[in-house]
Parts: sequence; structure tokens; C-alpha cells
Amino acid sequence: MIRLLLSTFLLFSSVHAAKGMSQTTYKTIEKSTIFMEQKAYAKAKEVLDIQIAKTSSSHEYDLAFLHNALAYYFIETNNYKEAIKSYQKALSYNALPESMATNTLYMIAQLSLQIENYKQSLRYLEDYHSENNITHASAKLMMVNYLSLEEPKNALLWVDKTISLEKKVDLSLLQNRLALELQLELNARAAETLQTIITEFKVDKSYFKQLSYLYQKMGDEKKSVAILESAYQIGLLNEYDELMLLAQLLHYQGASIKAIKVLQSMKHEQIKELERLEYLSRLQLLAQETQGAIKTLQEIYKLTNQPKTALLIAQIYAERTNWAECETHAKKVKNEEGQLMLGICLSEQKKYPQAINVFTKLSQNEKYKNQAKMWLDSITHSTH
Repeated sequence: MIRLLLSTFLLFSSVHAAKGMSQTTYKTIEKSTIFMEQKAYAKAKEVLDIQIAKTSSSHEYDLAFLHNALAYYFIETNNYKEAIKSYQKALSYNALPESMATNTLYMIAQLSLQIENYKQSLRYLEDYHSENNITHASAKLMMVNYLSLEEPKNALLWVDKTISLEKKVDLSLLQNRLALELQLELNARAAETLQTIITEFKVDKSYFKQLSYLYQKMGDEKKSVAILESAYQIGLLNEYDELMLLAQLLHYQGASIKAIKVLQSMKHEQIKELERLEYLSRLQLLAQETQGAIKTLQEIYKLTNQPKTALLIAQIYAERTNWAECETHAKKVKNEEGQLMLGICLSEQKKYPQAINVFTKLSQNEKYKNQAKMWLDSITHSTH
């Protein structure tokens, strides 16, 4: 960078040597430039200091160029405060060529940002903009200053300006704009920015989640779920909790079939598998996917051996008048409710002796005696 600056400065000097700059000044600047390229910084400063001391105050043109050259020395040695002073001294003579003076304003703005003097940087940028069209780089510098001063409204104005001055969409600028929009609670704008990021760039799922949350916050539940669903469809949602949430949201919106497909696609550790299967079975039953529900409930039973699951399977088979399967699962339930179901399955298959045995025992139970006696009466009537 410094080599480019020095080369440009030396070119300026050679052009303007014929317009009033003394040959001594030109030779001094040329010599200091060579010393800086050789990293002989002390010698570079020495020749400049000597020439500045020798130059009459009436030779403002020469002094302006000499102080400008001295600023390059301070930049190269990372002494930005002194570089700013040298640039300010060079400008004070009002002798620099217009384009060079304008560039010097911009250099001071950049250096002021480096030393965290943000207000000074803004002042010089404003002067620069009064002399020159706003560029992508200068607009970005304005943005950074306002970000550093924690002035989000002004920062957002300059983020927008910076983006408008560049044809190619810049992810980092969009990210800055998004952060400011969220800080200022400009949710509709933030949603648009997120949509642009998602459309233009290959980004991670956090952007989809954030956009979904914004739509939810704005009361647009349909869009909120649609964004999560699109993230799922391109394979970004893969965590257990993410997929469970999506399935629940789809279910609440009446899209039970979609919710079922999400749950069926999940493959997770057994400790969470039970929760998934239980939710899946409920959705399948609501959607009247009976065969799928039975298969899911059988998986649950394998994991838990819970009598209530076997009873539910038996009840589903009973509703389908599949009495043999009903009997198989009812036998797994040893409590009175399971025995009542077993008796019914046996009776419907005309396995009367076994059914009578089951109902006779149940007739001794206070809670189930009336139902048991009713079935015993029915069997007696059927066999006579």
C-alpha cells in the first residue's frame, strides 16, 4: 500500500515540479521516497526535516508537498497522529493541487478512524464529499464511523448508501444492515434483508430461523412456518428439537400430513425416539392413517412394554373388526380394562368358553361387573 502511495505521490511531484516546485524540493522528495522503499526511515525523515527547515515560508507550494511527503513517513512507521498533523499542515498552505488536496482529506479521514477519532473522521469525510462524489469506499467509511459511535440510525443510512453504490451484493454489508434493523426494531425491513441474504447466498440455518422468528413476531404465522419448512426441505434442519418444532407448527396449521412426513424422516437417539413416536402416532390417528398409527404404536410398545400402548393397538384393531389381532394385543394387557377387551375379542371370534372364563372373572370386579354380565348374557343368548 505504501509503495503505491509513494509512487503516486512521486508522480504528482514530478508533474508539478515544472509548475513552481523547486528542483531541490523535488530531489528531496525523490530521495526520501527511495529511503522509505529501502526501509531506511530515519534517513527519509532526516532529508525531509532538513529541507523543510531550509525552505522559506513564502514557498508554500514546496512546503505543502514536503509536509505531505512527511505524512507518508509517519504512516509507514505507524505514527498516525503525526501523519494527520503533517497532512493538516500540508492543507493549511492552500497550495496543493485540487485532486491531491481532496485525496488528503480522505487520507486524514482514514487515519482518524484508525486512531478512533470518529468525529474527526466524519468531519473530514464531509469535507471530502463536498469536493468529490460519494464513493463506495467513502460511504463505507462513514458507515464504520457511525457504527463505532453507536449511532444506529445514521449508520443504517450509510449502509444503505454503501450498498446502493455497488452492483454486486456484499454479504458483510447486508449483515451490518440486518443487525442495525434488528437493533432499531425495523422488523419488516429486517425480514426483507434476511430474505435477500437467503436468496443470494448459501447461508446456514440461523438466518432461516431468524426470519421465521421475525414473521412470527409480526403476526404472520403462515410465512413463519413456510420459512422453516423451506430450510427443512433443503436439508438445513436436522436437530431433533428443530424437527419436532416444525412438525408441531405444521400440525397447528392443519398440515398434519406434512407434519407426519417430518416426523417419519427423523432418526435420532432412543432417549428421544419415544417422544417422536408418540407424537407421530397421535398425528397419524388424527389424520386417520390407521395402518401407519398401528405400526408406530408397535414400535412404541417394543421400546416401553407399556400396557396402555398394547390396549390402544387392540382397540384400533377392534374398530377395524380384526378380532384376531385385537386378541393378540389384548392378551398383553393384564389389568381389568385389557381383560374386558380380550373378552370382547374372544366373543366376536365365537371363542365362547374362553370368553365366558374372562367375563366370569370380571363379573367379580365392581367397576366392570355390569359390562361383564351384559357380555355373558349375550353369549348365552347366542349359544341357545
